[in-house]
Amino acid sequence: MESIHNCIAFGDVDWTQDKKHIWIYGIICGWDEPSYKILMSKHGWSHDEVLRNKKMHKNFTILRKNFETMEKQDGILCNRID
Repeated sequence: MESIHNCIAFGDVDWTQDKKHIWIYGIICGWDEPSYKILMSKHGWSHDEVLRNKKMHKNFTILRKNFETMEKQDGILCNRID
């Protein structure tokens, strides 16, 4: 999970241009409130779509933390892609 986050957060893709990329970035990394307002205006997101994206991000964050805990318990470190 950390690898997915890091690839998206630190990659060289501009995640603000394509509506699908924006949605994925929002789930994995999250957007701040000013960014959500811009996205609503620029891409026609409804208030409900923003709430859904925020909820999905919250759930992904919980999943990511649980996965990290499981990795630590199993002695596995999988947060890099070489």
